[in-house]
Amino acid sequence: IEKLLFQINPHFIHNTLNTLRWLARSKGMFEIDHLISTLNRVLYYNMGKGGTTTIREEIAVMKDYLELQRIRYDFQFAVNVHADESLLDQSIPRFILQPLVENCLYHGLLDEGIIEVNIATEGERILIQVRDNGAGMDAKEIERLLNSQSSERRQMGMGIGLYYVKRMI
Repeated sequence: IEKLLFQINPHFIHNTLNTLRWLARSKGMFEIDHLISTLNRVLYYNMGKGGTTTIREEIAVMKDYLELQRIRYDFQFAVNVHADESLLDQSIPRFILQPLVENCLYHGLLDEGIIEVNIATEGERILIQVRDNGAGMDAKEIERLLNSQSSERRQMGMGIGLYYVKRMI
């Protein structure tokens, strides 16, 4: 992801998307305008170079990402977010929730799936949990995903999001 971020000229992408957005709006294509606006927000956020953000911003971008996925795919899923209000302005590493939720969408959900995002305190720590109602995986598979980042897995696109989140934290 980081390598890709440095190869793309973000201003070109955002300016082009804004041009498409205004063209759609001028033609009365408000659904396309909304879709492009949402995509532009997600790209703008995701192309930010590392650093920190707030839990509030992470949740907002995650919701935009999920809206794009709802438009792209024709299956039903629900996402329930439960976040302690006092934590919303806390700083966390950027781009943590989206990869976890994406894993639920692509690897965990059953038909008409449910994703639960819970953010609360646990002692002195902030606990972020992302769960789905899928079949799950055994402890051996979890260990392999968290601790293995072979070139074969990277080429297949497997475990990249989880590996990235672990590295950022």
